[in-house]
Formats: sequence, C-alpha cells, structure tokens
Amino acid sequence: MEEKDCALVIEVHEESSAGALISITKQLFVGCNFFNNSNTFVSKDGFTLVSAYVPDNKSNGIFVRGASKEEDTNKFYIPTFYLSSLRKAVDEYNEAMYNSIQQNSLEQKAIKTVASTLFNYTNSLAEELISIGDVLATAENVASLHDTKRRLLLTLTDLPVDVSECIYCQIYGSDCAKCPYGVDHGICANLDSNYQKMREELRVLRNSIKEY
Repeated sequence: MEEKDCALVIEVHEESSAGALISITKQLFVGCNFFNNSNTFVSKDGFTLVSAYVPDNKSNGIFVRGASKEEDTNKFYIPTFYLSSLRKAVDEYNEAMYNSIQQNSLEQKAIKTVASTLFNYTNSLAEELISIGDVLATAENVASLHDTKRRLLLTLTDLPVDVSECIYCQIYGSDCAKCPYGVDHGICANLDSNYQKMREELRVLRNSIKEY
C-alpha cells in the first residue's frame, strides 16, 4: 500500500539485538477514533496498537504503543523480537482503515444519490396529488369521481421500492451477501425474502385497485 493511502506510518531509527527505536511519522486517527470508536487495534496475532494523547513538550503528539513502556511518547523502544509483529500490525491496521475509509466514502456517495432520487420522487408525488386534487375539485358525476379515486389509490401504491431507491443496493451493488438488510430479511432476489413478499403483495393490491 502506498504511503499516501496509509493511516499510520512508522519509522525504525535504530535496530539491535536488544531493541528497536520507533517513531510515528504519520497518524490520521487518534484517541477513541483510532479504530472502530476505540483507541486500540489488535492484529491477528494479538499484537496491540494503542493510540493515546501524550504530554510531550516537543510535539504534543500522539503515539502508537505496542509492546512499549508507559513513559514512551511519539518515539519509543520495543524489543526487537516484537518488531516483525509491529510491522504486521501496522500493515493490517492500514488495510482495515483503508477499507473503512473507502466504504465510508461509498456510503456517503450512495446516501446522496438515493436521497436525491427520493427527493425527486416526493416532488413528483406531490405534483400528482395536487393534479388529482384539482380533478376532484371539479368532479361532476359518479364515474369521473370513481375513476379519479382509482387514480389516487394507484398513485399511493406506487412506492419507491426499486433498486435506484434502495440505499443498500446502491452501496453493495450485486454483492448481496454483504448486504446487512439481506442478512436480516433475506436477499431480495430470493422468492422468500421480505422484499419479494412486499413486491408480490403490492402487485396483488395494484391489480385489485385496477379492477376496482
């Protein structure tokens, strides 16, 4: 991973059989924002990175502590035995944060897209309801009133339930296995999913209204 994509970059200044001197040259997230609303990140092999504010008269900086001393600041010694684990933990952390940032960016873009689509839907719905209201205001016979009422019912059942109006579809695309809604309510393409049941009930309702 390129350094520009990393949330945490370390530098090894000294390395001997006894220990290694490490410094943090880049850290984007600090304190409880370090990882998943926590100040710690635990790697697959159990090595822990800790982000904390440290009173340091040189930098007032932040340090990441793995197997290190309490008094360490943004530069710290670790036993050389832990250096490989530290590097792996930093790599894992950067990968996790990169994926999280990309996911968050994707979600924000999807939110704007779906919100805009739904906003346009509500405007169109409002215009249609106003149009129906105008027709109702001038209704003069039973047949025209009944037909307008049918139009109103059909309009009210024309719900925003398509792919372009689903935030989960916009975020996960065709990767339905990752969709949290699909996990809880069944993947939408499956006939026994909540979504398919709703679509079928709407279809039956609309057909009934058309015959009303």
